[in-house]
Amino acid sequence: MYDLQLPEGSWRDWDVTSCSDGELRLAAGTDLSRDHGLELVFQEAVYVACPSLFHTPVFRPPTAFEYELVRQSVGREVPVVVAFDIADAERGKLPCLIGAERVEVRQGTVFRYHRTDLKPGERLADWLRAA
Repeated sequence: MYDLQLPEGSWRDWDVTSCSDGELRLAAGTDLSRDHGLELVFQEAVYVACPSLFHTPVFRPPTAFEYELVRQSVGREVPVVVAFDIADAERGKLPCLIGAERVEVRQGTVFRYHRTDLKPGERLADWLRAA
């Protein structure tokens, strides 16, 4: 089992900023309209069950059932299985799962708009650099 440890911070709002070539990137912050300060980068993501935008997730160890669900869906053991719950207005608590080969926790300010006066530890979002 994998135990995800997040750094201290206000990680209220979350969204999927990219999902391509086996990489899933989740970003978190307090106001995603301008920037985010945390990224979870899942390499070789093989199982993803979460919405593209969510708020205030509660990360927890996956249950034995969830771990087995990912293993059976993928057909093999997966080194990283991350589980979290989010509140859904219509359905109550919604469990979410991500299975991947690796996950990297990145912290630092990522601006979601063009700017040139970047300080150490700051960068532009990937979709801005590609433009």
